[in-house]
Amino acid sequence: MNYTKLLFLLFILSSTIGLVSAAIDVSIVSPSSGWYNTYNILLNVTTNDYANVTFSTDVYAILTTVYRNKTQGDATLNNTYLIEGSNIIYVYAKNASNPVDLDISGVAGVNIDLSAPTWDQMPSDQVFEYGISSEYDLNASDLQTINYSVNDTSFSIDANGTLTATILSVGEYYLQINATDPFNQVNSTTIRVTVQDTTPPTWDQIPQNISLLYREILSYDLNASDLSGIDSYFINDTSNFTINSSTGLLTNATFLSNGIYFLNISDNDTQGNVLSEVIRIIVAECIEDWVCTEWGSCISSLQTRICSDNNACGTELSKPSESQSCSSGGEKDRCNSYWSCSSWSNCINGMQTRTCTDMNGCGGAVPDTERSCISSLATKQTTGSGGPKETNDLSPDLEKEETKITEEQKTVEESGMPSITGAFASNSSQQTEKKHSFITLIILLILICSAILAYVFKKPKRNKPQSFGF
Repeated sequence: MNYTKLLFLLFILSSTIGLVSAAIDVSIVSPSSGWYNTYNILLNVTTNDYANVTFSTDVYAILTTVYRNKTQGDATLNNTYLIEGSNIIYVYAKNASNPVDLDISGVAGVNIDLSAPTWDQMPSDQVFEYGISSEYDLNASDLQTINYSVNDTSFSIDANGTLTATILSVGEYYLQINATDPFNQVNSTTIRVTVQDTTPPTWDQIPQNISLLYREILSYDLNASDLSGIDSYFINDTSNFTINSSTGLLTNATFLSNGIYFLNISDNDTQGNVLSEVIRIIVAECIEDWVCTEWGSCISSLQTRICSDNNACGTELSKPSESQSCSSGGEKDRCNSYWSCSSWSNCINGMQTRTCTDMNGCGGAVPDTERSCISSLATKQTTGSGGPKETNDLSPDLEKEETKITEEQKTVEESGMPSITGAFASNSSQQTEKKHSFITLIILLILICSAILAYVFKKPKRNKPQSFGF
C-alpha cells in the first residue's frame, strides 16, 4: 500500500470516528461583556470533552493555548491581547481525540477604559458682563459618559458641559472644573472668570431741551438708573448752572442772560461708566407784566400806589407810574363823573320821565329824571277814519330842540366821553325846561296885553262939555 492510500484510509477512519462520537462544545465562563478598568482580565473556558483550547482577539490574530487535553482552563489576558476600548475574544476548541471535531465561541464588548476624559478644547479664562446671564460651553471626550462639576455654587454646569453664571457681583472668580468618567478618572482644570461692568447708566427719561424767560428760575429733575448704582451727576458749566450730585436736580446758579446755552449733563455708575447728554437751554427776552394797587388817598396833592412785575423780569421798561398829582390834600380821590341817561318819554299828563345810570360809580348829583311839559302842547285827541288817537303835539321849536338834545346825547354816548356826556345831558335838560317856562311866560304876557288893549279900545268916549263965554 503506498503512502497516499494510507493517508486516505486514515482520513476516512478519523471522519467515521468523528461522526460516531459527540461533537465538542466550548463556552466562555469569563469575561462577560462590559467595562473594565484594567488589561488583566481572566479568560476562563470549559468544554464538554477533552479538548485542546486556544484563543485570539480581534486585535491579536495569533492563536494562544488556553489548555490541552482538559475540559476547563484559564488564561490571563493583558495589553498584549487587548486594547483600551472595545475588544472581541474568540475561543477555539478541538477535540483531543478527533482533531476534526472543532467548536468556536466568542464574547464581544469587552471594553477597557484606563484613561480620564480629555478636553476637546482646553478651558480658558472668561469675562462675563455684570447683570447679564452668561454661558461658557465646555467639551470633553471619554469612552464612557462624562460627569461635569464646578467648585463654586454661584455657577452651574450641566451634563453637556455648559457653564452658566447667575447675576454675580463685579469681581474675579477662580473655578475648578472637573470632567469625571464612571471609573472616577478625573480631568480637572482651573479657570478665572472675571465679572465686569462696562455698561453705562441709562436715563429714566432722556433729558429734553428747555426754554426759559429772562430771570425765570430753572428747576429740572434728572434721573438715571444702573445695576451697580449711580455714583454722581455732574455738568460742564458750573458758572451758570448747578446740579445736585446725588439727586440730579438741575438749577441755575445765577440769573441767565438772554441767549442759548449748551449744557453737557453726565452721570456715572460706581464702576466709572459715564452716560452723557447735551441739551439746549434757550433764555428768551422777558416780557414785563405789571400789576398795580389802587391809588392811595390824595395827600399834599399827591397820590401813590405800588406796582409789581408778575414775570420778575428785573427791568422797568414798561413800568407804570407809581405817583400822580391830585387836586388837594385830604380830599377824596378824584372820580370822573359819567351819567348815562335815556331819552325823555312822551309828554303824558304834563310830565316827561327818563332813567339815568352812574357809570363810574362816583355818586354825587343825579341828573333830572322828571320834568313838566305844557298841557297845550301835550296830548290831544284827533279824529280820523281810524277813530280817535293820541299824539304828542309839540311846537316845531320844541320838537327841534328835543331832537337836537336826543341826537347830541346819542353822539356823546357813542363817543365814550364820560365826564362831558354827563354834564352835557344834565345841562341840556335844564336848558329845555327853562325854554319851556320862557315860552309859557311870553304867551301869558301876550294874552294879558291883548286883554288890556281890547279893554282900552272898547271903552265909550265921553263928550267934553261945551263952555260958553259970556
